[in-house]
Amino acid sequence: MNEFLVNGPVAVDIRLPAGSCEISAEEGGSRVHVLTEPYDAGDSRDRKATGSTEISFERGRLQVRAPAMKGVGRVVGRRSAAVALVVTVPEGSTVSVATESAAVVVHGRVAALKVNSADGDVAAAYVTGNVSVNSSDSDVRIGRVDGKLDVDSASGTVEVGYAGQDVAVKSSSGSTAIGTSYGNVKVSTASGDLTINSAHQGTVRYNSSSGNLTVGVPHGTDVTTNFKSGDEHSVAASVLAAAAEARRSGVKTSNLSIKVSTASGRVAVTEATA
Repeated sequence: MNEFLVNGPVAVDIRLPAGSCEISAEEGGSRVHVLTEPYDAGDSRDRKATGSTEISFERGRLQVRAPAMKGVGRVVGRRSAAVALVVTVPEGSTVSVATESAAVVVHGRVAALKVNSADGDVAAAYVTGNVSVNSSDSDVRIGRVDGKLDVDSASGTVEVGYAGQDVAVKSSSGSTAIGTSYGNVKVSTASGDLTINSAHQGTVRYNSSSGNLTVGVPHGTDVTTNFKSGDEHSVAASVLAAAAEARRSGVKTSNLSIKVSTASGRVAVTEATA
């Protein structure tokens, strides 16, 4: 166990070849706490890797470096010895994690999140700044991101409750679901659906070889569409009528543009329910 007293948010920089990474951002926190344990207590490589993990804190920056110890081990097919890492920091800290195979979970409110991972899911509750995830195979779940969200993954689903700025998702296979969006949304995938419950403004771009698009539009939003889809597409009459009425009355409304290019898939623009 390592503990450091601090006066405010810190920068967290973690290199963890394999295992698990759990980070908690505490409101009003005044300490940095790091706990390392073997991912598998019965695996000698994990025990050795845990003992060899380097932890340092200097000038507001926490660095954690777990060694990349190769070998067969007890778990067939695992590439590196694995460490279970638990970190506590003040809320508003920034987090950067690089891993070959480890799930990353962030509790509380952080200022920024960056994850580079070959394999391992990513989950975060609330990020006030930008989120960047680069992965070969990861499911990404973000409760709320006020900044930009950028996900580049060969495979995996993306789920976001609230996106305050632009969202960009690039994948070979995987669906994207967004609760509420206030910026531009661009999703490019060979196969995967895009669902936005409530798109308030900006441009929604969806490029896919195979996949369905569903977009909910708040009442009165001025929406324009450009569909290049191999299958059916529809815009709810209530969406068109509400936008036309807002334009006639001169009421200032949000502008939303939806641009779709798919070889196969259905497109549906509906009125947002909330």
